[in-house]
Amino acid sequence: MLSQFVNYNHQCPLCNEPLNLYMRWQDSLFFQAKSVERDIIQFDAYAGTETKAGTKPELEALSGESMLLGFEGDKALTEFTSNGLANEAKKHHIYFFYLCNPKGIKQKGFADFSISLYKGCYYRSTPFYEFKQSEDKTWALDTVNPDFKEIVNKDESFAFNSIEDNLEKVYMMNLDHEKKETMLWYYSVTEEDKKVKGFRPKLFEKSVPLLSNRPKLGREDRARLIERFDGWIIMS
Repeated sequence: MLSQFVNYNHQCPLCNEPLNLYMRWQDSLFFQAKSVERDIIQFDAYAGTETKAGTKPELEALSGESMLLGFEGDKALTEFTSNGLANEAKKHHIYFFYLCNPKGIKQKGFADFSISLYKGCYYRSTPFYEFKQSEDKTWALDTVNPDFKEIVNKDESFAFNSIEDNLEKVYMMNLDHEKKETMLWYYSVTEEDKKVKGFRPKLFEKSVPLLSNRPKLGREDRARLIERFDGWIIMS
């Protein structure tokens, strides 16, 4: 359901800022959607190739290449700017994700990056896809696990905070539709704590069954959501 994922929402449900779309080839390239024209999305490879194993010249050569993504109904259509990029795509599992604030990405090269949900605000991602060859010898994106074919968002995560009397409370949630699990995280920190180098707040973590409906995330619903979070914390 990649087409549904792309069109699920384009604005952050927490702050109404536009969402940024990315594509990740596992252990390989990392792309950002740079332009959308006539329902065609262009993914351009991020610059930089430093990985834990060092520089990969074969990936560096692809740094100026792009993948185009469009849809014919629910079928994903792709084109590549080079055969080299097309061949590389067939080697990896692929997922797509939206992030509200790009500052939530800490880039470490093509094959290594991390995401801070606190900075990123809102995140959602697809199940893993891969290029599969059909009987007519054409290649097309399809889910790696057929059981997850109908899943639109594999993960949907968000973070928000409240500040009162010099105390910042941070709430985070992830809805995992593959594991059918909801993860909750909470911590608090004072302004004095933030000034201490290397300070790590005590993190509350709780797993509950997947919520049947995503909580309302608008600003007008924030107080009610905080009460709900605090209730989970108290009962733990």
